[in-house]
Amino acid sequence: MFGDEVEIELSFKGLGTPLKASTFFSTPAREGYTIDLDILFSEASADLEHAEDLDELEQLRLLMQYKPEIKILIEGHTDKVGNEKYNLDLSLRRANAVKAYLVDRGIDSKRMETKGYGWSQPAYPYLGTEKENPLNRHIEVKIAL
Repeated sequence: MFGDEVEIELSFKGLGTPLKASTFFSTPAREGYTIDLDILFSEASADLEHAEDLDELEQLRLLMQYKPEIKILIEGHTDKVGNEKYNLDLSLRRANAVKAYLVDRGIDSKRMETKGYGWSQPAYPYLGTEKENPLNRHIEVKIAL
C-alpha cells in the first residue's frame, strides 16, 4: 500500500460539485514533510466528530503502522474567534485529540509530539477584520524522523 509512490484522490469540502485532484505521497517520508489532513473542527471544539475526518486519521494510522520508523509532530490551529490564551489551549487540545485517536488504535505515543499554535499560523487568509474562518480550525502533521 505504501510503496515508492501512492496516488491519493482528494475531494474538496464545501463545494456544490466535488472537485477531484491527484497527488503523490512518496516514501520513504522525509523529515519536515507536512501531511495536510483535512480535519476541521467546529467552533470552540476539539471533538473529532465528522466521519470523513476519521477516514483521514485512519490513513495516517495505516501509514504509521506500515512505517514504524516515522515519528510525527501534530500541530493544532484555530481561527481568531475568542482570546489568544483560550485559542492556544484549544489548538493543543485539538492536537491531543488526534494523538489520542492514534494511541487508542495502537500507535505508540512516543512516536508523536503535539503543539498548539492558536491563530498564529493561519492556513487561509482573513478578509478585512474577519475573525472567523472555519478552514483555519485544522490539524497539520509533520514528519519528524
